[in-house]
Amino acid sequence: MNMEGYGIYQCYCKLYSSKRDLLDEEASCYAYHYSITVALIQKNCMTVGIVLLNTVLKMFNVKVVEGIGYHKKGELVATMVMGVFMAQYINSGLILLLAFSDTRGTPLKFLPIENMYRDFTDEWYQDVGK
Repeated sequence: MNMEGYGIYQCYCKLYSSKRDLLDEEASCYAYHYSITVALIQKNCMTVGIVLLNTVLKMFNVKVVEGIGYHKKGELVATMVMGVFMAQYINSGLILLLAFSDTRGTPLKFLPIENMYRDFTDEWYQDVGK
């Protein structure tokens, strides 16, 4: 197992190096800063993706429920709220699971997602599951 980024190495890079190490691939803390930067970019992209998809799902759900034609406004609102909540809840969970999954050798192999962990291992929890 590659321990780069763990323990003393991680503490050293946090305390005594700078982001300028990203410019020098030969720097001792390059891998640490590169991994931190990639994780930050991935996290922010996932956040934006979840918000955008949830907004689209909300608009779609509202249009579908309005098209049903409820007679009472209370029924309409209750159905809208429940539909939007369920869609956003499921969407957020699925996106987070897919973002950190490895789809090689699965029925979802058509998705271009190849991460380093094939299952929820100790290493996965140290890196992702914090």
